[in-house]
Amino acid sequence: MDCHDNNTKQYKYKHLSFKERAKIELLIQQGHSAYAIAKILGRASNTIRNEIKRGTVEQIKQYNKKIMTYFADTGQLRYENSKKHAALNLRDIFVKTLLIMLLKL
Repeated sequence: MDCHDNNTKQYKYKHLSFKERAKIELLIQQGHSAYAIAKILGRASNTIRNEIKRGTVEQIKQYNKKIMTYFADTGQLRYENSKKHAALNLRDIFVKTLLIMLLKL
C-alpha cells in the first residue's frame, strides 16, 4: 500500500508576502489569535507568531499610554532588511573564500 503525504500546509518553506502580512494585520485588528490566523492563511502558527513579533511596534497614545501594534509594512521592512544583511554576509563569505583560494595558488 502506498503512503501519501496529506499535508494541508499550502506554503511550506515559503516567505510571507506583503499581501499575507496585510491579512495578518487585519485579522489581528479583528481579534484573531496567532493560531486562528495560521489556520486561515494555511501557515504554521509559529510562522505567524514570529511575524507578529517582527512587525509589532510600540505606539504612544493619548496620556502617554503605550500600546503594542502590528503593522504589515513594518514587518515587510524588517524582513527586507534582514534579507539584505543575509545576502551581504553570504557575499562576504564568498569573497573571503575566493581570496583564500587565490592566496594558496
